[in-house]
Amino acid sequence: MKLIRTAGWISYFSAILFISILVLGSFFRVGMTGNPPTMFRDMVDGTASRPFVYRVLAPTVIRSLENALPDVLNEKICTAVAARPVSELFERYEWELEYASAYLIAVAVLFVSLLLFVHAFGVLARSQYEMNPVFLRVLSLVALAGLPCFFRYYSYLYDFPHLVLFCYALAMMSLRRWKVYILLFVLACLSKETTVLLIAVFIIHFWKKRQTLPFFALAVVQVVIFVTIKCGLNILFQKNPGASVEFHLGHNLMLIPYNFAQAGMFAAIAVLCARDWAHKPSFLKSAVWMLPPLVGLTFLFGLLDEYRDYYEIYPVILLLAAPAVAEYLRITPCKLSNVEYNPAFAK
Repeated sequence: MKLIRTAGWISYFSAILFISILVLGSFFRVGMTGNPPTMFRDMVDGTASRPFVYRVLAPTVIRSLENALPDVLNEKICTAVAARPVSELFERYEWELEYASAYLIAVAVLFVSLLLFVHAFGVLARSQYEMNPVFLRVLSLVALAGLPCFFRYYSYLYDFPHLVLFCYALAMMSLRRWKVYILLFVLACLSKETTVLLIAVFIIHFWKKRQTLPFFALAVVQVVIFVTIKCGLNILFQKNPGASVEFHLGHNLMLIPYNFAQAGMFAAIAVLCARDWAHKPSFLKSAVWMLPPLVGLTFLFGLLDEYRDYYEIYPVILLLAAPAVAEYLRITPCKLSNVEYNPAFAK
């Protein structure tokens, strides 16, 4: 039995590694550099155009690690990368060889982010359901393998790190682990301004429970942190080219019509999420209210058909649909947790 269990875990982790590599390959194929406002080197150096330059967390980590490398090691890396077949890969992705160290560090950061996403998704899932372990592992792999569905137009350095932080933050909010949540909230604010949606989830979910926690203090802390960081970044990068927001209303009013496959997919997701709605976890039902403002903001300032703009809602949608899928397959129990929150789930 122990041998079978060990083999199962080895297979699971091997699948995570393999799928993560495929996801990264797809992510890079879409393009991580080449878009003038967000060229890789400019993002890392903090000279990219606004509003992209405001998403400082991942670029700062990459720049700090690059600067920490000794010059000798940096030269050796550039020399090694210049040799085939690695140089062919750099050419295919249109990566500049002189920035080889920064690109490899970025690859490592994004790869680790994918691994952490699997864990973050699992923590969020266990905070909402008493779920069969095998089903949870399969669902986590599906969540990871589903990420390329979001890749279109362009890939950004901060996409995966922000997805991880947002997913962890949702889990910690649900578990009421406020110190960890506030730390994640700070990091997420440095990663992307859509972190403001967490405040909305907090207010919607805990308003009726406000007598059981320091509701107003936590709400004020989140607002102050978000406004402070947002204003600070605006001041820091006020001389960068671009504008604080980009308006894409014209693009969104000229969208290519959806085909039947896309319409069917959206309808199927809606049906799965809505099935047995009354018995779905209250936290997930509160979190799904991120969707209307997310779509509204994307309609004005993003691209509606650039699905990466909906990363924040992705784990919530999957977990709302999970019970219906489990019921249909008849292979595993997936029931609502008997307690609203339990710190043990985060272990």
